[in-house]
Amino acid sequence: MHAFTFKLQQPCRVELLKAVWKKSVENLDILRTSFHFSVELGRWAQVVHSTLDFKWTTERRESIDNVAKEFINGLDFGAEDALHHPPVYLRHISSDEDYLIVVLHHALYDGISLPMLFDYVKAVYDGNPPSTVQFHTVSRRITSLETQATDYWGVRLKGVHPWAFPREVSSTANAWRTSKVVKLPKETIDRFCRRYEVSAQSIAQASWAKVLAVCSKRLDVVYGQVVSGRTVAGSEKVIGPVFVSIHFVRWLLVTLNERQNTIPCRVTIGERQTSKELVRSVHKLNLEALPWHHASLRSIQQVLNTTSLCDTLFLFQPNTQDEAEQDPLWTLVSRPDEKESKSQVGLYHGLGVNL
Repeated sequence: MHAFTFKLQQPCRVELLKAVWKKSVENLDILRTSFHFSVELGRWAQVVHSTLDFKWTTERRESIDNVAKEFINGLDFGAEDALHHPPVYLRHISSDEDYLIVVLHHALYDGISLPMLFDYVKAVYDGNPPSTVQFHTVSRRITSLETQATDYWGVRLKGVHPWAFPREVSSTANAWRTSKVVKLPKETIDRFCRRYEVSAQSIAQASWAKVLAVCSKRLDVVYGQVVSGRTVAGSEKVIGPVFVSIHFVRWLLVTLNERQNTIPCRVTIGERQTSKELVRSVHKLNLEALPWHHASLRSIQQVLNTTSLCDTLFLFQPNTQDEAEQDPLWTLVSRPDEKESKSQVGLYHGLGVNL
């Protein structure tokens, strides 16, 4: 669960904003999604509700310090049926100024659809609701690609030997994170990309492959690459993750596959290969794999007869913070990478890149 805190700009009409969020929940299937564990299948499934479950509360506070943390910690997700209701919570904080805290389960959004959701709400507030595509309209095409995609990855990963970071017994159950700001001008990266006809993502992927090669002492490495799945026509307008394995068509249950938005990235580094050649090879593989994003990592692992193909994740996404800060309706006062959260489990080493 993650909390996003917005400072409402004047003259924002709170009652209108409440009505707009209610309308958004009515219009967007993903905001009426609940999660249920199927004992028979041993997997999670999702259901879209036809009835409205709109959770909006208001609280008067002298200060907003720790309000988001207290709000999210007050939500009980320890029970087995905790996600039987759509995990969408909104709280209006009335202080010297007005604030809105939006709490969402990460299964309801990805890095692309989150700003799309907030933009949708703002457009409805302004009286100009944009056209959207519900997931079920593209799900059939995605379903038809899954088997082919799994076959592709089975061939692409033939002969791979999985490697994992050595595990150490930790004295704490808390997750650990660190970050590093690389002071490299974006213009320099763009110039390199134009000159060698590659993408910034390929540069970062090649860099992570080198890190794994040094750590594993292998030139053939595999890591998980987080993707959006928006390679099918129309999917670019879907608000919510775009994967059959984590979505549902109305009134149907579809199983939830582990690591549903992750595909494997295999990089083989030549002994005499230059960094430019490596980046170009990664870029070429990315283009080749575009039609085959809709395959669950679990299915790929089954084809390869392995229980774990990789234990590191790579995430590349644009930095949209500047645009959010200039919005006339609200200002995001807790950044997505600094937000309050309640995590269920931490599994991976990994690299996240914001550009």
